[in-house]
Amino acid sequence: MDLSQIKSVSVICLGNICRSPMGEVVLRDRFEKYGLDIAVNSGGTGNWHIGEDANPRTLQVLRAKNYLVNHHAKQVDNSWFDKTDLFLAMDLSNRSNLLKLAGKNYAHKVLMYRWFDEDLSHLPQDHQDLEVPDPYYGTLKDFELVLNMVEKAADGFINKLRQDN
Repeated sequence: MDLSQIKSVSVICLGNICRSPMGEVVLRDRFEKYGLDIAVNSGGTGNWHIGEDANPRTLQVLRAKNYLVNHHAKQVDNSWFDKTDLFLAMDLSNRSNLLKLAGKNYAHKVLMYRWFDEDLSHLPQDHQDLEVPDPYYGTLKDFELVLNMVEKAADGFINKLRQDN
């Protein structure tokens, strides 16, 4: 995939209140920092939290690192594929759900978020080590761990973009 052509990215997890809002906020921060005109949003494959704010612990760890957060959970559907260049799945289950929605015409738009982590980019897209664990039932420490994973992958995404340009 030619990343230099990317103008929009959607980060996808299950409920769109923990991992994908983190991914969205961190990518937007990196894109703005490097002057990249790439729109970022996020969604969930499930519908449980539509309209809700991010999980309070998601907000806590993001704000502790001075990220700006304005979030309302959304559910991804197949209409997103016409207007989004790249989908970044947080785990294999959500990747599978996205691939079903994408069909043959848009499957090339679906990648794993952590594939951009430079230590993991050699792995195939269906590798378990590319998963970002869901911290929903965990502790604040689990949310901090997820944020660290997301930041590392976002930095790798920026490096790949800079290599492609």
